[in-house]
Amino acid sequence: MKILLRLFILVLAWVALLRPGTASGQTPTLEFAPGAGNPTGNGATTADQVITLQNNTDNPTGTTFVAYTPTTTVTFALSNQQYFPIVTRASTGTGVAFGENISGTGLLNANAPLFSPLNTYGGATAANFTSTSGVVGGISATANYGTEIFLTTEALNNPVPANARYQFADLTLTFSQPMVNPVIHVSGMGGNFNTVGFSTELDLLTTGVTLSRLSGSTELNINATQILNSATNPGPNTGAGAASGSVLVTTGSAGITTLVFRLYLRTGATGGDINGNTLLSHTGDAWLMSVSRLTPIALTGYVFEDVNYGGGAGRPRTATGAAVRSGATVELYDNAGTFVATTTTDATG
Repeated sequence: MKILLRLFILVLAWVALLRPGTASGQTPTLEFAPGAGNPTGNGATTADQVITLQNNTDNPTGTTFVAYTPTTTVTFALSNQQYFPIVTRASTGTGVAFGENISGTGLLNANAPLFSPLNTYGGATAANFTSTSGVVGGISATANYGTEIFLTTEALNNPVPANARYQFADLTLTFSQPMVNPVIHVSGMGGNFNTVGFSTELDLLTTGVTLSRLSGSTELNINATQILNSATNPGPNTGAGAASGSVLVTTGSAGITTLVFRLYLRTGATGGDINGNTLLSHTGDAWLMSVSRLTPIALTGYVFEDVNYGGGAGRPRTATGAAVRSGATVELYDNAGTFVATTTTDATG
């Protein structure tokens, strides 16, 4: 009897899913950490900030950072500034800057490190953060760093109304490699001047992706297109007015290379003076943003068609009649059915 099933289409001879040097229970992630040529100086500046991600091979229980190939960077860029205070009040002459901070000794802002531990502003802890979807924790508030962003309230005129929202600038994150389901970490969003609270908030301008909360303080409020501080009257301390935590950006299978947010400053339930004006002080909201993602996995193997397959156990690619298939899409999913990575076979299958 002639065997009718002669085509066995899209047979994977073998697929090795490899995370080199990975032990059981580890989920390596690319994260922000010092080293790798990342910034070590102070601002204030509006120049683009470029951060090189490093591979945490011990995630989620440790912080062993090693170089990752191909080099993957995140570039932070400010644009569409709405406020231009005089340089004797804000040294960059803009409402938003990197590496700027409050001052209690003069009208001019203080300068701050461009790249700092996640607990620098607001006292966030590791419990506020999650490195990637599907794990618990994985981000250290001391070993993991973030880019410092400052919105000066000196740009606004006193007094301000309660529950107002002021557009300040746009923030663009550009990824040198496509990012699938990255995680955005924010730390210490919130501040106050006397009894008037305020907080940075972010509206997502990029289409085709959605935001969702992974973990964070009670103040961190996430919907599909916004990162908000839900405190009635925000303040500078995480858990008592400042928002800190981790936000999953759900992308398509091809990933994304840019994310654009619009930055706002929201006032709290109590209106009034929001800066020192003629007093010897400079006020604003200093906070940090960091990024992580699951370390891409090496998909190795071949896709071929065994044109002489006669049933039973599969045969290797070297069997007579095996024909490699170029241009085939191979997708990887985890045990929960969540998409992880994709690749396309080359001319050799």
